[in-house]
Amino acid sequence: MKSGGRLVLWLLVLVLGWATVWLAMERNARRWTVKQEGDFLVVSKGRHFLLGESPIAADASALGKLYGPIQLPAGVTVAAAEFDDRMALDQAIFAALEPGKTLSAATLDRLTQLPGLTAAQLDRLAARRGDLAFSEAQVDLREATRLVHEAWQKLRVVESGKDERALGASAMAATLANVVPVLDELVKAPAPASADSVSPVPPAN
Repeated sequence: MKSGGRLVLWLLVLVLGWATVWLAMERNARRWTVKQEGDFLVVSKGRHFLLGESPIAADASALGKLYGPIQLPAGVTVAAAEFDDRMALDQAIFAALEPGKTLSAATLDRLTQLPGLTAAQLDRLAARRGDLAFSEAQVDLREATRLVHEAWQKLRVVESGKDERALGASAMAATLANVVPVLDELVKAPAPASADSVSPVPPAN
């Protein structure tokens, strides 16, 4: 073979070799992984190299809000897995978290932002958010009712006196006497029917 032919052959081998390396780097850059670290689900994205990945931090400019570490509900565990596209990644995150019965409102909000979820899955998350909001509203109502009852009893003590505050306390107590039964009925209101029952989750500190 002439030297010119050998040069072309070597150039072809180098080009093919580089193309193979480039494709492997591109594939690794498109790779996503999930794993559990402590009480968090951690998502990592492949680097633009043959190997390696970088965990996505919560403050990452583009992906942090979606794929930063996610607090796992009590009792939920996540098996390490690898994915070649974001849709598969989003489906895996949904499958890992959605069955949990103590998801916080913040976690539900994050799940609804995942672009790879179906309309049916988004509807299910919306229902879960509604259930959680209703449960939290009931907690707030019970606390409000307790405080109103206490205020009512204190005003009744004041109105039994003979000083100038008694008249004002009497008017306030009369108003609360109408409010208390309404609050009592609201507290007793049953939760709307739902496929998934959820418990209120205290806000993160």
